[in-house]
Amino acid sequence: MLPVPTGSLPTTDATTTFNVLSGGALVPLSSMGIGGTLQYASNNAFSNTGTFTLTTTGPTSGLASNVPNALVYFEVQLPSAITFVPPFTISPVVFPTSFSTSGMTFTETLYDQNSDTQIGSTVRGTVSGQSVTFTPGSGSFTTKANDVYVAVVTGA
Repeated sequence: MLPVPTGSLPTTDATTTFNVLSGGALVPLSSMGIGGTLQYASNNAFSNTGTFTLTTTGPTSGLASNVPNALVYFEVQLPSAITFVPPFTISPVVFPTSFSTSGMTFTETLYDQNSDTQIGSTVRGTVSGQSVTFTPGSGSFTTKANDVYVAVVTGA
């Protein structure tokens, strides 16, 4: 039997815009004690701005809307096709102290919400206190212009 989460997460939504830097960057985002950092390395972007969203309500349709034990969703949208070399991940993900991570197993899976497909493999997180770190895959990743990419973090 899977462990049942102790505590609850607040309903929250937060969005930030960021300049896509060709040399890579870290883009932190947090709301009501929940946080995540978009990490990406070098890419072929030239003068692009993206959006990064954190939400606990999730999408209403598609593969990302039907993930069991989903806790938090991170969305990334870019205005043009961009190829990223590894890593491209949301890590670490931080949970509020009102939510116990003890004994939990966390995973992160990336989906293209527009084409309703999973991107790469589901990765398992490493828990340290309220923080969960995910190790990204080793392949490059190319976005499609204006598609919404959803990283779903689960815990059980």
